[in-house]
This record gives sequence, structure tokens and C-alpha cells, in this order.
Amino acid sequence: SGDVSELTLVFNVDILDASVRNAEKIDQLFLISREAIQKGRLDAVWKEKFSTSPKALKPILLSEGVLDEMRKVLWRESKLRVETSELRVAVEAMLRD
Repeated sequence: SGDVSELTLVFNVDILDASVRNAEKIDQLFLISREAIQKGRLDAVWKEKFSTSPKALKPILLSEGVLDEMRKVLWRESKLRVETSELRVAVEAMLRD
């Protein structure tokens, strides 16, 4: 049973795109330089990008704490009591769409 690697696009640079400033292209390309990698800059950009990805957010949205807060908001806004299990099903359905 070997480990399976997953590819994640961290940034994309089109060096021929005239609508993007050269300085911005240089900043992005710097991330793959030896210096930036050694200083952890590429890793930092990847962590920032990943932290807001669907893969990172889904377990947070489906966590007991978040679902419980959603129940409280629903109660305050509509005076409806909704079970956590019902909310989980609704949020999972929303995330699939």
C-alpha cells in the first residue's frame, strides 16, 4: 500500500500575458527559487492557499461546533429548532452543488 501524492496548484504564471505587470510575474516566479524555498515562502503561500480550499473548509463547516452555531443562528433568526444531523445533511448537499 503505497502513499498517493496529491497535486495542488499554488499559483499560475503566464509570462506572455501583457495584462499582468512584470513585477507581479517576477514575484510569483521567485516563489520557486532556491532562496524562497529554503526560507519557506513557497510553503507559506501553499498553506495560505490550502487553508481556504474546499478540501480544508469542508470538515470545518461540518464540525459540531460550526453546526451548533448555525443552529443557534437559525433559532435567533427564525425561532426554528433544527437538529444538528439535519443541518449536516443540508450543508453536505449544499457543498455538492
